[in-house]
Amino acid sequence: MEGKIFVINLARRSDRWIRWTDEARKWGVDTYTRFEAVDGQQLNLTDEVKYLFRDNDFNNNPYVMGCALSHFLLWMQQAENEYPYMVVFEDDAQFTRRFVIPDLPWGWDLFYFGGTRLPNIYPPGEYVKDHVMIPKLTPPQFFSSVCYMVSLDGVKKILMHANANGLGKNVDRFLMDLHTQLNVFCYAPLPVFADYSYGTDILNKPLSLEGEI
Repeated sequence: MEGKIFVINLARRSDRWIRWTDEARKWGVDTYTRFEAVDGQQLNLTDEVKYLFRDNDFNNNPYVMGCALSHFLLWMQQAENEYPYMVVFEDDAQFTRRFVIPDLPWGWDLFYFGGTRLPNIYPPGEYVKDHVMIPKLTPPQFFSSVCYMVSLDGVKKILMHANANGLGKNVDRFLMDLHTQLNVFCYAPLPVFADYSYGTDILNKPLSLEGEI
């Protein structure tokens, strides 16, 4: 079975989807699937959702929940369908060079194609091969979830932690906290960045920008 590429996009943001498809065509992303994002404006706070976000640090912001749920549902889909790997784009992703999935060391769990709002950033870390490194971020530094790839083993570890402890932080910080438990790699420089000129649908976006590298 081959891996999958998904692009998270709100139903009410067709403008972002049009821009994304233009970017994808330009930079060599040929095969991908649109994944309809969970809309915080219409979020149904079921008991299951409340429990998943128990003891969160973002004051139950529905937009943060919607974003995190979108990623969480994709993680579940990967685990259930046993995709060997899954690439996740958010629809504000922009590219600085052609999109290429790298060969990674055995046992990798999580790989970042991007994670900042600036292009061509070199994160701190240790190189393992040309343009691929083990990132060495220290708080308050972190990567955003604008574009990452997760292995099947990696997503099982992520889901195990989420189910045991809940999603108490926004998805960027949640994944960052797991770096000590996962085999994490990234490109250097990062070829994907988040273009915030698109506008944000997460009202407290500054929460997920503070300390960004």
